Amino acid sequence: MGSQRYCRLCVSPGTCKDPGERSAHALIVGDYLNDLEMLDAADWSFAMANAHPEVVRRARHLAPSNNDNGVLRTVARVLDIPHIPL
Repeated sequence: MGSQRYCRLCVSPGTCKDPGERSAHALIVGDYLNDLEMLDAADWSFAMANAHPEVVRRARHLAPSNNDNGVLRTVARVLDIPHIPL
């Protein structure tokens, strides 16, 4: 990947450019059972703090809840963006 940063939005399985390929470069955030397949396919998988218990169990990391801007905070933290005004 070189020094470039990439961002790929996957809203459901099969929508990414490389479906079925486990990715160390994808960040997946989920909160319900329909997200499990995507969470399993990425090394950077995050469950929202208010997610279904099975999602929390299967994800590799935990993000703040949806009510606390969890997706925004998680993406900012991973991309090392120092301050995001909320």
